[in-house]
Amino acid sequence: KLHVQYSETMYAMTLSRSQLVRRFALILGLFALVAYTQTFERNVRGLRTLEESGATVVELDVSNATFSEKPVMTTFYEPVPGGCCGMSETGHEKLLDAWETSWQDQGWDTRVLTEADARKHEDFELIEKKLQDLKINPYDRRCFWRWLAMASIGGWMSDYDLFPLSLTAKKGQEIANDDTFKSYALHVPCLIHASAEEWGRVLHLMIDSLPEDSEGEIVSDMMSLFAVRKSGKSGIIFSNRVAPTFPYTKTEDGRIIVNCEQAVTKLAAHFSHLATAESFRDGFYPKLDDVNDKRKALERRGEAAIMTMADIREQCASINVE
Repeated sequence: KLHVQYSETMYAMTLSRSQLVRRFALILGLFALVAYTQTFERNVRGLRTLEESGATVVELDVSNATFSEKPVMTTFYEPVPGGCCGMSETGHEKLLDAWETSWQDQGWDTRVLTEADARKHEDFELIEKKLQDLKINPYDRRCFWRWLAMASIGGWMSDYDLFPLSLTAKKGQEIANDDTFKSYALHVPCLIHASAEEWGRVLHLMIDSLPEDSEGEIVSDMMSLFAVRKSGKSGIIFSNRVAPTFPYTKTEDGRIIVNCEQAVTKLAAHFSHLATAESFRDGFYPKLDDVNDKRKALERRGEAAIMTMADIREQCASINVE
């Protein structure tokens, strides 16, 4: 009987404590609600006072803002129907996936722009008409579209066949403090940083350099940037800090190893379709199963890039790239 009475007493006390906790939480919640309401009313009164005084109240558009401490590496991808440059659409998509993985592994956020982003630029239709009048092929027109897309946002841009070596996220943030137009592979536009204004300014210099007639001319964004570079008046900082191919070398006994010195001194490596074909021909292409001709080497660039990045991590692990 005593045991039953004790149990009933403890149960009643437990209920009382539980009720007290709930009531206390309710009171705290009411206090928080009152404080929030008072703060909101003060902010509204403050805005009304500003408007009545004639001050301009600016609304910030943050719909496209990137809330991240990481730098963002941007690329452009709009598939050419049926593929191009020796690769199928699937091959290009696998290469794009490898690009995203590799930059994210290096501490970056990544962003992929498309034709829809390029069309947001007010000069898209005008420039696209000029490119079509010059009978520029779909692939090279897309290369110009990326400039239109970047001119709207600014920042870092790389080809999706360009992979990081010593360009860490920390180094990318430091470089980004300077808005000057910087091309890190001379006139090959595979790694660039600039403000949106600078992207737009250089784009129009390139468009102004286009020939009146494409007969007998090689017309591409690379050749247009080369023409701008030759003018000597572009205000662009050109440097040669990108490895133009797979960063492998051959030892005296014929072994293929990573050139770790290049991995440290160069910001990134460009696995272009031309560089890939030449690397396969010269024996500096990663050892992928069933890749026994140039066509397969090009199609599987994404896998080759991932294998190369793994080789760099394994063979150059003791090297500080900061």
